[in-house]
Formats: sequence, C-alpha cells, structure tokens
Amino acid sequence: MKILNFGIAELHLPLKVNWKLSRNETTEKVNLILCLEYQGRHFFGEVAFNVRYGETFKNSFDQFHLFSRKLEKQSLSEGLLLLKEADINNSLKCGFEQCLLKAICLEQRISVHEFFSLAKPEPISTFFTIPIMPLEQIPLYYKNNNLDRYKGIKLKVNRTDAYNLIKKTCSNLGPSQQLLVDANEAFESGQELIDLMMTVKDMPILCFEQPFPKELHEENLKVTEKKIFPLMADESIEDIAHFDHLKSGFDYINVKTMKTGGLVRAVEIIKEAKEHNLKVMMGCMIETSLSMSYSWEISSLVDIFDFDGPLLLKKDPYEFMIPEYLDLESF
Repeated sequence: MKILNFGIAELHLPLKVNWKLSRNETTEKVNLILCLEYQGRHFFGEVAFNVRYGETFKNSFDQFHLFSRKLEKQSLSEGLLLLKEADINNSLKCGFEQCLLKAICLEQRISVHEFFSLAKPEPISTFFTIPIMPLEQIPLYYKNNNLDRYKGIKLKVNRTDAYNLIKKTCSNLGPSQQLLVDANEAFESGQELIDLMMTVKDMPILCFEQPFPKELHEENLKVTEKKIFPLMADESIEDIAHFDHLKSGFDYINVKTMKTGGLVRAVEIIKEAKEHNLKVMMGCMIETSLSMSYSWEISSLVDIFDFDGPLLLKKDPYEFMIPEYLDLESF
C-alpha cells in the first residue's frame, strides 16, 4: 500500500519593514511548510495562517497532526476529496492541497494549470504594497523598492490618516500607475468614506479594498450607490462566497488561496464571480514564492494581481519569483 507521509516545519520570515495594517503590525511572519513524502519524492506546500480568520500557529499545528493521520492510507485523489470536506483551517487545507496536487500532476505528467484545463500562465505584473508608515518614509520606501516598475501600488490605510497617506503616495506614482487603497475593514460609516472619496476623486485610484468590516454590508451599499470609486471585497469572501450579497456591494473580489482552502475552491469561486460580472484580483497573504507559484498556475482566469508576498520578505527562501512575475520553469 502506498503511504502518504506528511511532515511539518516552522518557517520564520523576517520582513523588510514593519508590516502595519489598520488592525495589527509585525516585523516577522511565521508560516508552516508541509512536506509530502510519496514514492521516494518530496512535495511541498505552505501554510500562511491568519489570525483574522481564527487561524493560529497552535490550532494549525494541532489540526495538521490530526488530519495527516487520516490521509496516510488514502490515495492521492482520495486525499484530495477528503480534504475538501475537512474541518480544518483554510490555510492548512491550502498547504495540504499544494502537496497533493503537485504529486498528482507528477504522476499524470501534467502541469498544475493543465490539471484545471487552463491556459499556460504568462508573466504577470503585480501590485506592490506600502504598509502604513509615517508620511516622510513613503518616498524612500518607494525608491528603495523600485516601485516605479510595478503596474500599480497597493496602499494600506487607517481611518485617521487615510487622506494624507493617499495624497503622499499619489505624488510618487508614475504616469501610468494606479493606486489600490486597502483599508482592511478600518471604516465604520459609509458617509465617512464617501467624504474621503470626494476629496481624492481626481487622483489615479483604481478602487478601495474592504473599507468596512464584513458585517457592515449596508455601508458598502451606501458607497456603491454614489459610484465614485469601485469597491473590492477581501475579508468579505473566504471559502464561502455569497454572490447575491457580493455583487450588490462590490465591483471586485480578492481571491486568496489561503482563504479559499486551495486552488480547487479558488477556481470555482473565480469562475462564479465572472458569471456575476465581478472582476477578480488574485492576492496573497505574506507567503513565499513556493506558495505563489501555485497561485500563478491559475492566473489566466484573473484580471489583476497582488502577488507581492515574497517581495516583502528580507529573503525569499525559495526564490521562484523574478521581480514582477513568477518563473514556472524553476518550480
């Protein structure tokens, strides 16, 4: 009998800067790396757990040990089916799925995108994120990271300093760049956001991402009625997507495999979003290029990309990423 033998290890990832959002900040990300040993080969997956979704190091680690035992005597395809219904963290699901998918594709002598009957991915241009920081530091951050080479800039904001952060960042944008403003649920009032939008309505802003907490959907509706800037859902969509709800308050959705539980569910959600005329950004947590190289495999389905996770690290331990795009041949 073929045995699916899984291992797990901590991965400490120091960041280039203090990663400050409206709700928290950190200078280091701790992820988990899963390894599937199967028929003398090793297949790797990454788990970028996120406390916003109730995921912690401890519950991810505990769930790994319980679920990996259930997988041991399954076939690869049986393991993938069992994973779909597993009551475990979505990011952990994603890590397991990456391992299983890679092993399945090797057995079948196909690539991951061929597994999904998708076109071969092409080089893509990613947005690059500026975390919340003192205004005077933004030009230096822009220069040190050569941000003028990216398609656009994603800016983290909070309620109190949003206008000044947007204005300062826009003054550094190149002539063809756009700004994506990411509030991470920082706002509470639709009118407050409308007032902000009116003050920046002439700036090159693509959209505002998740301005309100998930439960304040009525505030989204107040903003979308004004049609000043489009809105993008992030925290409002995980592995479950209520599209009647989403399409009423958003123009884009941000799909992350760590939220959906892997590529299988991500593909389903992206295709359904397109049926509802929603545009799709494929995003990431702070992940290495190991994980991002899986996400890139389904990039032909997606409109825009936020694949900068590995670029935010002091050192990407896998180095599958070439600046601005991913190189499949090295994976």
